[in-house]
Amino acid sequence: MRRVVQVFVSVAVVFGMDILPTFALTYAEQRQVVDRAREEVFKRVLYDPSYQKIKYPDGDIDPSRGVCTDLVVRALRAIDLDLQKEIYEDRKRCPKAYGKGRPDPNIDHRRCRNQMIWMKRHAEALTLETDSDKLKQWQPGDLVYWDLNGKGLLHVGVISNMKKMDGMPLVIHNVGFYPTEAPVLLEWKIIGHFRADSPGNLPEQG
Repeated sequence: MRRVVQVFVSVAVVFGMDILPTFALTYAEQRQVVDRAREEVFKRVLYDPSYQKIKYPDGDIDPSRGVCTDLVVRALRAIDLDLQKEIYEDRKRCPKAYGKGRPDPNIDHRRCRNQMIWMKRHAEALTLETDSDKLKQWQPGDLVYWDLNGKGLLHVGVISNMKKMDGMPLVIHNVGFYPTEAPVLLEWKIIGHFRADSPGNLPEQG
């Protein structure tokens, strides 16, 4: 399937066709990510930003608790992408990319800043615009990062497969108390829009 997509993209570029970004999840993968994110809403996961020691890899805090980044980590594990492992290993390989501090598999993947750095290095960065002609680039399973207060208070959510009447997608996120699936894409300043892929398809960057 991915080979078919790549061939289609090459042909589309030659003929100047308007296409979606090339680094696309399959429909099944989109549903897996969205469905797993939505589980956090159904479970009414309690917001809990506390530092906790967890196993590595595939570690997690109490599944009844978590924050916005935990929702994303859990959702991407549905397509076998373990951000705990990916970010920890990437930070060990390229410490300068992440700044000061030692790599910590207990918390690194639970920080929006580290997730964004990893996404910029290994995922596809997509449009930040939400005009009608750009909305089709916001696909289910994509990740959106916001600056909540204009001072670096970061937040992340998963783009849903549900939309408003005007085509604006809902977002599954956890900003406090419990996760929700809501029309909040334009609620705060968008600073990142990424599409991650399953591990075997991730681009490498030194």
